[in-house]
Amino acid sequence: MANISRFLRAFAPVAVMALGIVACAPQYFVMNVDMRQPSLSGTDLSGKSMAVAYVTDGRDSVFSKGLAEGFAQRLEQDYYSGDEAINIYRLEAVKGASYAAKDTLVNLVMDTSGDVVFLFGETQWGDVSLGSKQSSALGASDSAYVVRASVPYIINLHMYDSMSKADTVRTLHGNSTASYPLFAAVGENDAKISAKIWENLYESGVSVGKKSAEKFLPTWKSENYTIYYYDSEPWDSAAQYAYEYDWSAAMKLWMSTLNTKNPEKRSCAEFNIATACYMLGDLDLALKWLDQSDKDDKKPSSATLRKRIMDRKER
Repeated sequence: MANISRFLRAFAPVAVMALGIVACAPQYFVMNVDMRQPSLSGTDLSGKSMAVAYVTDGRDSVFSKGLAEGFAQRLEQDYYSGDEAINIYRLEAVKGASYAAKDTLVNLVMDTSGDVVFLFGETQWGDVSLGSKQSSALGASDSAYVVRASVPYIINLHMYDSMSKADTVRTLHGNSTASYPLFAAVGENDAKISAKIWENLYESGVSVGKKSAEKFLPTWKSENYTIYYYDSEPWDSAAQYAYEYDWSAAMKLWMSTLNTKNPEKRSCAEFNIATACYMLGDLDLALKWLDQSDKDDKKPSSATLRKRIMDRKER
């Protein structure tokens, strides 16, 4: 399939042919396209580079590492087709440091070169509790019991989008309980058993990280887009390219039709080019072409396309 804009995903278009009143009148088809929308958090991460960092005091480094990696993996699935595109950074805890401070996040943007940075601050841990000891038939040869250890926690996630007009740090909190079965030897005291949990929380961290990322995943909305064409070349070929989401190829052909004294034809090509620019993410250029189309012969769909361009520019 042809290259698809980062703002949409493949979706079978619905073609609606307009019957021209006269042979030289333009025709059109309407494409039904699933368009990427901002995440549930209200943040639009499309087309932006990202970095994830986590703070650890050493004791919970296994959990924190899993937390950051799970978070990055989940974002990569949706924004980078699963490619490893998000770098992860570890920060040693500094006493008295403010990880929610704007300066801290801005410095991370500069250090990581990410447009958007996510920082998991220090996890706040409760006390470890142990369940009853159960006889162990498996595990290490010197282990006679298995004990389920549990520990409550609160995670703090700070996010800064350097490309957002808001220019603020957003902080989200979440709480849950991590648990893991631990092997214990006969006579081993509770404190020694409890300490083992910190070495076994990686998978819990990954799971929590993936869950935390869901708030930042894109949402999708089905929208209709009008494409104009004439029963001649290169209009037919350009329409076919658009139908296949090959906007760059379609735009080149529409550009070749602009040398005409017919304002209606020019406007159709300009409107289509504006749509292609929008799909390819060049919003400023899309607006310029739409302005020119309106000047030549304003199309019925112009107001809708203009609103979509302006809405995306506001994000």
